[in-house]
Amino acid sequence: MKYILQLILYAVLAVIIVVLIQYYELYPIELNALNVLYVFIALLVLRLLFYIFTKVFKLFVFLFVFLPLVGLLVYVGYMYFTGQEINWLNLDWLYSGIRFFL
Repeated sequence: MKYILQLILYAVLAVIIVVLIQYYELYPIELNALNVLYVFIALLVLRLLFYIFTKVFKLFVFLFVFLPLVGLLVYVGYMYFTGQEINWLNLDWLYSGIRFFL
């Protein structure tokens, strides 16, 4: 029932979008079933892309923000408890990796 109501809402929104495009003369478009169907399908595709990208963004934030911060905290904690110096700007590993690809 929830999905049927969402589809009805998207259909009404498609009609409103076509009418507003017509009213503001943004594009020469007629109010017919085919144009409303095109807008309806575009709305469904945008909704699907939004759903996919929000899931991917959550994964992106987890992989590239949360995990590196946890790794940094583990590194700092390890260096602190073992009494070693924290070497923040040691980029030799980066330079050796770049030389590997050249």
